[in-house]
Amino acid sequence: MGVVCLERLEAIEILWTILNKCPAIDHNPVCLIPSTAGMLAEGYQIHIAAAICNEARAYLEEMSTLYGLEYRERNERFMIYKRVKTKS
Repeated sequence: MGVVCLERLEAIEILWTILNKCPAIDHNPVCLIPSTAGMLAEGYQIHIAAAICNEARAYLEEMSTLYGLEYRERNERFMIYKRVKTKS
């Protein structure tokens, strides 16, 4: 089985879903970042710089679970990504 990663089109779809549900985020820096060597993720990452309400935070966590993604929050920055699968 190969490495499963967050493809660009999938990341865009997820980002649009988030922006439709949480329109206040649209006024904050949002970007898709391709992973590079040494990162914990494979493929693209979604980064959002915003102070958000608890409802929006819960929705981001729900979306991450729905798509099988990792979700991290640090200093009003949110990162959504797929973790690199390690060989067993």
